Amino acid sequence: MKTIHPATTPNQPLYGPLKAGDTVVVQTPDGHRSRFEVQAIDGNAIVGPEGKRYERGDVVRLQRRAFSGPRTIGLVAGLTAGALLMLGIAAASAASAALN
Repeated sequence: MKTIHPATTPNQPLYGPLKAGDTVVVQTPDGHRSRFEVQAIDGNAIVGPEGKRYERGDVVRLQRRAFSGPRTIGLVAGLTAGALLMLGIAAASAASAALN
């Protein structure tokens, strides 16, 4: 989850890259956290399921689920290296057993 800060300049969209279909976690001033898929951005409000609106003043913290290319590449590389290591250990073990 990546934290989204409201825009500080008038020319930018208030919630930056946030768009309909994104999965978010919204925290309100009373500490309540809601996780949902954004239905729409309507002016200063994020619209959730069933038309529930979260106005800018109602949002203390906003996080959006985001894809991270470097993290995904690192995960795939780590899993591949681990699998190759296990394959190498198994082959060495089998070769050692065949020689005995």
